[in-house]
Amino acid sequence: MDEDTAHVVISDDEGEGEEISAAAKRKLTSVVWQEMKKIKVGGEWKAKCIYCYKKLSARSSDGTTHLRQHLRLLLHCNHYSSSTQEIL
Repeated sequence: MDEDTAHVVISDDEGEGEEISAAAKRKLTSVVWQEMKKIKVGGEWKAKCIYCYKKLSARSSDGTTHLRQHLRLLLHCNHYSSSTQEIL
């Protein structure tokens, strides 16, 4: 099997999942992706928080500022601790 056509299965705890081509998947470079999991729900990309499991929009056109703000809110309220707290 060619490495460029390998498939990656992305799923969440609720059994929702979508098979995508690894070649179509772009590398996620923002630090917020250490605290979020990218999933596809109902044909739309979502970022699922690994602490509260909230699903936020993860379209490439939306950026990551709202994801960063979500994580800051969690840390500010002291609900969760994070290994990247000082980075955020």
